[in-house]
Formats: sequence, structure tokens, C-alpha cells
Amino acid sequence: MKELAQISNDQPAQIISNAIATTLREIQPCLPRKDASRQQIKRTKRVYDEEVESKTLYDFTLPDEYSITLSGMYFAKDITDGTKRILLFTTSENVKWLQEAKFWFMNETFKTMPTLFRQLYSIHAPVSENVTFRIIPLVYALMSKKSEELYQRLFQELNELADENELELKPGFVLTDDEKGSINAVKSEFPSAQSKGCH
Repeated sequence: MKELAQISNDQPAQIISNAIATTLREIQPCLPRKDASRQQIKRTKRVYDEEVESKTLYDFTLPDEYSITLSGMYFAKDITDGTKRILLFTTSENVKWLQEAKFWFMNETFKTMPTLFRQLYSIHAPVSENVTFRIIPLVYALMSKKSEELYQRLFQELNELADENELELKPGFVLTDDEKGSINAVKSEFPSAQSKGCH
């Protein structure tokens, strides 16, 4: 269970259930109590997380298991621009949905951030299945700074990803947070789009 606690993102209860399910029935009565196992798993995760936690932005490397989808496609791109960094998460399928969308919503979040990054930026768009559609996040970007130049770099990388997949990103309308840097970057990188900031 200790080894599994180090590599698994599952909750302690799930790790315990999996361990019990794969243990011979004759041995199960010898296993530690569930509350003791839960504490041991939490302690192991805490110690392991402290050992692997990066101290600086440049020490941080994204593990492969967070870079590949369940179907085996890469969906993470590490972008370094001088002292700034972006971890871009999307798939070619998501970029295709962005191409088809007439409008995008962009949002920034600060409260749930790892300490090495300044913000989580997301791009949402409608995805249609038959006649119904829903708005879902298609792009996530962990960004080390909040600047017009870094937003431009993010959008340039998205455009390059679209080009690599023979797609073209030309949203008709983009709604962003009322943040001048992102609004200006949208105007620069998607000039045909109408853009508006909201509070």
C-alpha cells in the first residue's frame, strides 16, 4: 500500500479497497485496521509529496502520467519564454472544437494554484453533439506570470498547434476576464474576433 500511495492519485479509501481486493482471502485478517492503513497512506503521500516538490519553476518537471491522455495522446506542452513558463494542456481534438466554435470564454483562476505558478488560465467553448451543445473547458494553461506577452505566447502556441493539425483558429467572439493583457493579446493574435472583457 505504501508504494501505491506514492504513485497513485486515488483517495486512501480507494487504495485500501484495491489492496484488499488483490490480497488472498486467508491473508486479509492479518492486514492492519482500515483507520491505521488510512493514516499510513496519508503520511506516505505527505512525505513523498514533500520529497518531489520542486523549489523553483525551473526545477519542476511534469511527470509523464500527467502529460498523456488515457488513449495515449500527448496533451501537455511545456513552454519556456525567458524567465516565464506556461504548461499548456489540450488535445488536437479540443483544438478542432475550438476551430468549430463561434465564441470562446476565457477565464483565469488564482486560488487553486500550485505555488510555482501565478494562475490557471482556461479557454471554454461550445461543443455540439447533434442539435444540443454544452460549453466545456478545452484548454488549460498554468502560467508563471500575468502579462500581455505571455498571453500572446499562449495564443501563438495554440495557433501553431492548430497549424500542425491543419486547423485554423478564428473565433468570432471572445469573452475574457476584464484584464487588459489578455484582451490585448486576443486582439493581437485573433484580429478577426470581437472581444469583450467582463467583471
